[in-house]
Amino acid sequence: MAAGERPSGGTARPTRRTVPARTASALVAAAVVLALVTAGVLVWTFASRSWVVVDREVAGDQAEVQAQRDELMEIGRQFVLRLGTYGPDGLEDGKLTEYGQSVGELLTPSFRDGFEESLPLVEQQVADSRVSRRAEVLGTGVAEMSDDDAAVLVAGTFTDSLEGEPVGQPVPLRLRVELVRVEGEWLVDDFAGVSPPQEQQPVDPDLPLPSQQPGQGGQQGQQGQQGQQGGGR
Repeated sequence: MAAGERPSGGTARPTRRTVPARTASALVAAAVVLALVTAGVLVWTFASRSWVVVDREVAGDQAEVQAQRDELMEIGRQFVLRLGTYGPDGLEDGKLTEYGQSVGELLTPSFRDGFEESLPLVEQQVADSRVSRRAEVLGTGVAEMSDDDAAVLVAGTFTDSLEGEPVGQPVPLRLRVELVRVEGEWLVDDFAGVSPPQEQQPVDPDLPLPSQQPGQGGQQGQQGQQGQQGGGR
């Protein structure tokens, strides 16, 4: 980051236009233009709108902190909505000028530079495929927060369409949006796809292990498995 930025298939109805499966697949591939700025995004089936939040210590009273959290979540929400909503209707002389400005005003200068470098490729793909994309946010949460930097989790979907007809199914995603305070204003400095938290089930030592027969629980069963493992060496 530059110095000074951060202080610290089915049969269609007769009246509907259908898209051949092969063409639809190609259009979907062409429409995933966010890969240009979201390398490595991991999508996942959205199942919950809440996450465990662990904040670093933030100075201020409870109302002030909550107001800051609300502001951060709204910026994260707006970032995903703006980044993931575009289409050929927004092209002017082959350029997504309004789209670029809308997203760019939420970014730090260094992150905006990278976004603007990739924008011509996005514009070309939109012009070629004629596919529109719409983002929807299903939930937000603050993952980390300090006086000068924060991270917001945003869950939602992207939906592609061609001339008003859906192309494929909505694509679920979960993003971690990194923000920093620049001259008193919160701006997006990076983002990446994240996987959902994995729930670990407690292990009962008396339950039979996979290689054991039912009823061989506890220490005897474990010794039996150890013997099997030793004999296989």
